[in-house]
Amino acid sequence: MANGIPLTDEDREGWLRHLSEMALDGKKRIIACSSLKRKYRNLLASNSLSVVFFMLILSEEELMKRVEKRKDHFAKANLIPSQLAALELPGNDEPNAIVIDGNETPENVADKIVEKLNLMN
Repeated sequence: MANGIPLTDEDREGWLRHLSEMALDGKKRIIACSSLKRKYRNLLASNSLSVVFFMLILSEEELMKRVEKRKDHFAKANLIPSQLAALELPGNDEPNAIVIDGNETPENVADKIVEKLNLMN
């Protein structure tokens, strides 16, 4: 990714499997990652029944602006088109995947996530 080359499914598999295995110790965690595809989300949730995904949705233009503002990050804006091409929005049959409008302020996004988590308890 640092060289502007998107990761393949094979590149991601070991890392996603590792994240999934972290659930085996029973600790609660918040993990931030781009689980763009259903199969990534399925793998991440394979070791726990209590996994919840929050997918923040933004326009390509807003994503470009935000990524271009980042300093010293390995992933550059030229990767956004490939990320969006790979994106599979959660379907109605993925009740543990909740879509949130990422254009809101970080505080509003956090409030919506907390609200959704409280409704699930």
